[in-house]
Amino acid sequence: MPYYETQAHGPNFTRLPPDLIDGEDEYEVKQIIAHRQFGQSKKLQYLIKWKGYPKNDNTWEPTDQVDAPELIKLYQSAAHHQSAVRIIHQSAILLACIKTLQVNLCHCHDFRL
Repeated sequence: MPYYETQAHGPNFTRLPPDLIDGEDEYEVKQIIAHRQFGQSKKLQYLIKWKGYPKNDNTWEPTDQVDAPELIKLYQSAAHHQSAVRIIHQSAILLACIKTLQVNLCHCHDFRL
């Protein structure tokens, strides 16, 4: 029986086929989403969003297997910015806690007098 596309099932193939480069499948990186240190050796890996594939096909890849220097630079820049924002936010929280402690200590001191 031949295949017929229906509205209920949608198209049969929704993923792009990989490029064939030097006899090997090559997939294009769309975005680097996250990073982690993996295994006992703590090797750096990137979580990759592949071009033409849904996010449930995202994979963790070792850095030496990711050939996307511009996307790596973009991701590292964004990650550095997020780290700086996180540090500033944590510093603001810490300063607020210190001020609260100072106020409480002053009140405790006044109470004892």
